[in-house]
Amino acid sequence: MPLLGYDVSPQAIDLAQTRASDTIRFEIANFEQAGDKFFDLILVLDVIEHLPDYFSFLQMLKARSRYKIFHIPLDLSVQTIFRKNALLKRRDMYEHIHYFTKETALRTLADSGYEVLDSFYTPRSSTLACRRAKCF
Repeated sequence: MPLLGYDVSPQAIDLAQTRASDTIRFEIANFEQAGDKFFDLILVLDVIEHLPDYFSFLQMLKARSRYKIFHIPLDLSVQTIFRKNALLKRRDMYEHIHYFTKETALRTLADSGYEVLDSFYTPRSSTLACRRAKCF
């Protein structure tokens, strides 16, 4: 059975299609409307900050797989609060409509009935520097 990737963005699917193969395929679809398939693992990468009702999405997702990996951008910080328009700039650039700290992200998952097995920070600044230097 191939790995499946879903996204509602045609641009994201176009980009992903460059990595498609016999073992991985990508579909433009709203995961909530993709039927009642059960998956071994679901990756929810940079999704919930875009959803008007992310609690309902998290509830729907619970029954779709045993394990999930979430990547939730942590936009709330002292800098984004004190810098004028920092959050609005992120809203314009990334279309985030919700903002999280580590604590609020973990609490959101717990309040939605998830047991968090582990959490860690992703290396945003080193990843961006590496992209600029074409390390990949």
